[in-house]
Amino acid sequence: MKVAIVANGPTAKGKGDLIDACDYVVRMKAFWEYGATDSGSKLDALCWFGKTEGWQNAPDLSGVEMWITQEPRIMLATPERVRRVVNTSNLGVIRWQTYDMFYWAGEFIGVSPTTGFSAINMAIHILHPVELHLFGFDHVGFDKPNAHDARRSLDNEVATDHDMTSEKHRIADLFRGVWMGEKCETKLIWHEMPDMEG
Repeated sequence: MKVAIVANGPTAKGKGDLIDACDYVVRMKAFWEYGATDSGSKLDALCWFGKTEGWQNAPDLSGVEMWITQEPRIMLATPERVRRVVNTSNLGVIRWQTYDMFYWAGEFIGVSPTTGFSAINMAIHILHPVELHLFGFDHVGFDKPNAHDARRSLDNEVATDHDMTSEKHRIADLFRGVWMGEKCETKLIWHEMPDMEG
């Protein structure tokens, strides 16, 4: 299976044919508001954490799997997010990042993982793809270009909740057949991979 993980960075623009050619496509958060345009239409799963930012003009998500990046105990502490997830799913499939996956990723990176990193982690554990195609994974740090989504800038306090540089290095470990310290058979294809210095 070829799986595409489409983040909201600018480099996903114009990649619609490549994205839609994959067997399974996962997109991020409110991609219809913040993601690159001309990045295809296929959508099998939406990876997000229940926050309502950007959802005013949400498309019909019936039949789309909901991949929730927070482990259930954290989500249960925020009932409004749980209601949003359930209402949006139309009682479809909801997949949660498990407690072990969530904290294991956090320990590996040093801080909480981003939605994009969580989507990769979930895809590897849920779908076991032969090929994992990454699109729109641009942001490395404030000293590097593309410290924003395709259609919005990220506030400093939002971006600094995460360690983008550490995440990119952990993702690149897949080129060596390793995912967070363990052997992984998934082949990584990173479209317009960002500068990995730093």
